Amino acid sequence: MTRRVLAPLLLLVTLGVVTNGCKAADAGKAWRLSFAALGPVKIGMTVPMAERALNTKLTAIGSMAAGWKTDPPMDPADIDDDCYYVAAETLPGLSFMVVGKKIARIDVTKGGYETERRARIGTTEAELRRLYPHVEVTPHQYDEAGHYFLLTSTDRKYGIVFETDGKVVTNFQCGELEPVQYVEGCL
Repeated sequence: MTRRVLAPLLLLVTLGVVTNGCKAADAGKAWRLSFAALGPVKIGMTVPMAERALNTKLTAIGSMAAGWKTDPPMDPADIDDDCYYVAAETLPGLSFMVVGKKIARIDVTKGGYETERRARIGTTEAELRRLYPHVEVTPHQYDEAGHYFLLTSTDRKYGIVFETDGKVVTNFQCGELEPVQYVEGCL
Protein backbone atom coordinates (compact mmCIF):
# COMPACT_ATOMS: atom_id res chain seq x y z
CA MET A 1 0.00 0.00 0.00
CA THR A 2 1.11 3.51 -0.65
CA ARG A 3 1.65 6.12 2.04
CA ARG A 4 -1.39 8.00 0.67
CA VAL A 5 -3.67 4.99 1.45
CA LEU A 6 -2.00 4.03 4.73
CA ALA A 7 -2.31 7.42 6.43
CA PRO A 8 -6.15 7.62 6.23
CA LEU A 9 -6.41 3.94 7.15
CA LEU A 10 -4.21 4.46 10.21
CA LEU A 11 -6.31 7.48 11.20
CA LEU A 12 -9.53 5.46 10.97
CA VAL A 13 -8.10 2.61 13.03
CA THR A 14 -6.85 5.06 15.66
CA LEU A 15 -10.21 6.84 15.84
CA GLY A 16 -12.00 3.52 16.17
CA VAL A 17 -9.85 2.54 19.13
CA VAL A 18 -10.32 5.90 20.83
CA THR A 19 -14.09 6.05 20.42
CA ASN A 20 -14.78 2.39 21.18
CA GLY A 21 -12.42 2.02 24.15
CA CYS A 22 -13.74 2.62 27.67
CA LYS A 23 -12.04 5.59 29.26
CA ALA A 24 -12.70 6.74 32.82
CA ALA A 25 -12.76 10.32 31.54
CA ASP A 26 -15.77 9.43 29.35
CA ALA A 27 -17.88 8.66 32.43
CA GLY A 28 -20.87 10.57 33.72
CA LYS A 29 -23.69 11.34 31.40
CA ALA A 30 -23.05 8.32 29.17
CA TRP A 31 -23.05 5.86 32.09
CA ARG A 32 -26.33 4.73 33.66
CA LEU A 33 -26.59 3.17 37.10
CA SER A 34 -28.61 -0.03 37.36
CA PHE A 35 -29.17 -2.44 40.24
CA ALA A 36 -25.84 -4.17 39.62
CA ALA A 37 -23.65 -1.85 37.54
CA LEU A 38 -22.51 1.62 36.61
CA GLY A 39 -21.06 1.84 33.13
CA PRO A 40 -18.48 -0.91 32.72
CA VAL A 41 -18.22 -1.70 36.46
CA LYS A 42 -20.36 -4.62 37.58
CA ILE A 43 -21.16 -5.69 41.11
CA GLY A 44 -19.09 -8.81 41.84
CA MET A 45 -15.98 -7.67 39.95
CA THR A 46 -12.62 -7.74 41.69
CA VAL A 47 -10.66 -4.49 41.92
CA PRO A 48 -8.26 -5.54 39.11
CA MET A 49 -11.24 -6.42 36.89
CA ALA A 50 -12.81 -3.00 37.56
CA GLU A 51 -9.49 -1.26 36.86
CA ARG A 52 -9.29 -2.98 33.46
CA ALA A 53 -12.93 -2.12 32.70
CA LEU A 54 -12.37 1.52 33.65
CA ASN A 55 -8.88 1.76 32.17
CA THR A 56 -7.73 3.53 35.34
CA LYS A 57 -6.09 2.77 38.68
CA LEU A 58 -8.28 2.41 41.78
CA THR A 59 -6.78 3.22 45.17
CA ALA A 60 -8.06 2.39 48.65
CA ILE A 61 -9.52 5.54 50.22
CA GLY A 62 -10.99 4.11 53.41
CA SER A 63 -11.23 0.99 55.52
CA MET A 64 -12.35 0.03 59.00
CA ALA A 65 -8.82 -1.08 59.91
CA ALA A 66 -7.41 2.29 58.82
CA GLY A 67 -10.01 4.27 60.75
CA TRP A 68 -11.95 4.94 57.53
CA LYS A 69 -9.42 7.28 56.00
CA THR A 70 -6.29 6.13 54.23
CA ASP A 71 -4.17 9.21 53.75
CA PRO A 72 -2.48 8.96 51.37
CA PRO A 73 -4.61 6.49 49.40
CA MET A 74 -3.24 2.93 49.40
CA ASP A 75 -2.95 0.12 46.91
CA PRO A 76 -5.99 -2.15 47.45
CA ALA A 77 -3.62 -5.15 47.55
CA ASP A 78 -2.17 -3.70 50.79
CA ILE A 79 -5.57 -3.54 52.55
CA ASP A 80 -6.20 -6.40 54.96
CA ASP A 81 -9.85 -5.71 55.71
CA ASP A 82 -13.13 -7.43 54.86
CA CYS A 83 -14.71 -4.13 53.77
CA TYR A 84 -13.09 -1.02 52.31
CA TYR A 85 -13.61 1.64 49.64
CA VAL A 86 -11.67 2.30 46.44
CA ALA A 87 -11.89 5.25 44.06
CA ALA A 88 -10.10 6.86 41.11
CA GLU A 89 -8.99 10.46 40.76
CA THR A 90 -10.39 10.41 37.22
CA LEU A 91 -13.92 9.61 38.51
CA PRO A 92 -14.87 12.35 40.98
CA GLY A 93 -17.96 11.55 43.01
CA LEU A 94 -17.70 7.77 42.61
CA SER A 95 -16.46 5.18 45.06
CA PHE A 96 -16.68 1.41 45.16
CA MET A 97 -17.26 -0.64 48.31
CA VAL A 98 -15.24 -3.84 48.32
CA VAL A 99 -16.50 -6.71 50.48
CA GLY A 100 -14.70 -10.06 50.47
CA LYS A 101 -12.36 -8.89 47.64
CA LYS A 102 -15.28 -8.06 45.29
CA ILE A 103 -17.16 -4.85 44.53
CA ALA A 104 -20.43 -5.02 46.47
CA ARG A 105 -21.66 -1.43 46.12
CA ILE A 106 -21.15 1.66 43.96
CA ASP A 107 -21.65 5.07 45.62
CA VAL A 108 -22.42 8.31 43.77
CA THR A 109 -21.85 11.54 45.72
CA LYS A 110 -21.59 14.08 42.88
CA GLY A 111 -21.37 14.40 39.15
CA GLY A 112 -23.66 13.80 36.20
CA TYR A 113 -24.33 10.13 36.89
CA GLU A 114 -27.94 8.94 36.45
CA THR A 115 -30.02 5.82 36.83
CA GLU A 116 -31.57 4.14 33.82
CA ARG A 117 -34.72 6.21 34.48
CA ARG A 118 -32.66 9.42 34.73
CA ALA A 119 -32.80 9.93 38.52
CA ARG A 120 -29.69 11.74 39.76
CA ILE A 121 -28.40 14.03 42.48
CA GLY A 122 -30.87 16.93 42.59
CA THR A 123 -33.92 14.86 41.55
CA THR A 124 -36.89 15.79 43.75
CA GLU A 125 -38.63 13.34 46.05
CA ALA A 126 -41.84 13.82 44.04
CA GLU A 127 -40.01 12.92 40.82
CA LEU A 128 -38.50 9.81 42.49
CA ARG A 129 -41.99 8.67 43.45
CA ARG A 130 -43.16 9.24 39.86
CA LEU A 131 -40.18 7.41 38.35
CA TYR A 132 -40.36 4.54 40.85
CA PRO A 133 -43.97 4.10 42.09
CA HIS A 134 -43.09 0.97 44.11
CA VAL A 135 -40.18 2.54 46.01
CA GLU A 136 -39.96 1.94 49.77
CA VAL A 137 -39.47 5.19 51.72
CA THR A 138 -38.07 5.32 55.26
CA PRO A 139 -36.92 8.19 57.50
CA HIS A 140 -33.29 9.27 57.28
CA GLN A 141 -31.19 8.14 60.23
CA TYR A 142 -29.39 11.49 60.72
CA ASP A 143 -31.49 14.15 58.93
CA GLU A 144 -34.97 14.64 60.40
CA ALA A 145 -36.27 16.01 57.10
CA GLY A 146 -34.51 13.44 54.93
CA HIS A 147 -35.47 10.01 53.61
CA TYR A 148 -34.05 6.82 52.13
CA PHE A 149 -35.76 5.60 48.96
CA LEU A 150 -35.07 1.87 48.47
CA LEU A 151 -35.63 0.01 45.20
CA THR A 152 -35.18 -3.76 45.21
CA SER A 153 -34.52 -5.96 42.19
CA THR A 154 -37.16 -8.60 41.44
CA ASP A 155 -34.80 -11.37 42.56
CA ARG A 156 -34.13 -9.45 45.85
CA LYS A 157 -30.35 -9.70 45.31
CA TYR A 158 -29.69 -6.04 44.51
CA GLY A 159 -30.92 -2.60 45.45
CA ILE A 160 -30.63 1.09 44.73
CA VAL A 161 -30.85 3.58 47.60
CA PHE A 162 -31.44 7.29 47.10
CA GLU A 163 -30.67 9.50 50.10
CA THR A 164 -32.54 12.82 50.30
CA ASP A 165 -32.56 15.92 52.46
CA GLY A 166 -36.37 15.91 52.42
CA LYS A 167 -36.48 17.71 49.08
CA VAL A 168 -33.91 16.33 46.63
CA VAL A 169 -31.50 13.41 46.18
CA THR A 170 -28.14 14.17 47.82
CA ASN A 171 -26.42 10.87 46.94
CA PHE A 172 -27.28 7.35 45.83
CA GLN A 173 -25.83 3.86 45.53
CA CYS A 174 -26.44 0.49 43.94
CA GLY A 175 -25.27 -2.98 44.79
CA GLU A 176 -25.91 -6.13 46.74
CA LEU A 177 -29.06 -5.69 48.83
CA GLU A 178 -27.44 -5.83 52.28
CA PRO A 179 -24.41 -3.56 51.66
CA VAL A 180 -26.46 -1.06 49.66
CA GLN A 181 -28.50 -0.40 52.80
CA TYR A 182 -25.51 0.25 55.10
CA VAL A 183 -25.86 3.78 56.43
CA GLU A 184 -22.27 4.40 57.50
CA GLY A 185 -20.08 2.89 54.83
CA CYS A 186 -19.27 -0.69 55.80
CA LEU A 187 -21.40 -0.52 58.94
